[in-house]
Amino acid sequence: MHAAITINGEYFYLNDSNENFGSFSPNEIGGCPLDIWIITDDADELFKQAVEAGCEITMEMDNMFWGDRMGSLKDPYGYNWMISKTIEKLSDEEIEIRSKKFFKEMENMS
Repeated sequence: MHAAITINGEYFYLNDSNENFGSFSPNEIGGCPLDIWIITDDADELFKQAVEAGCEITMEMDNMFWGDRMGSLKDPYGYNWMISKTIEKLSDEEIEIRSKKFFKEMENMS
């Protein structure tokens, strides 16, 4: 057993890779099929702790157009982690305007 998590009274158990049980890490199967998101009040501190614990930064912490501060990491086993904090409450219209601006800027960068 690697960890046990309780959410709303239900238990989720996590374990390390174990070939005897048919359980393989993303590093062993060539990639991770999911992202694990953590939303926390201190995203920058948690991100820093994860890096210090051996995670590889795949996207630096930054402010996102939808109102979150977010960054992403890959842990030593190959799992993808997204760490974020909501910094602005935006309307759907505001997000739409910002997303168009963001993707326009991305087009201009290529």
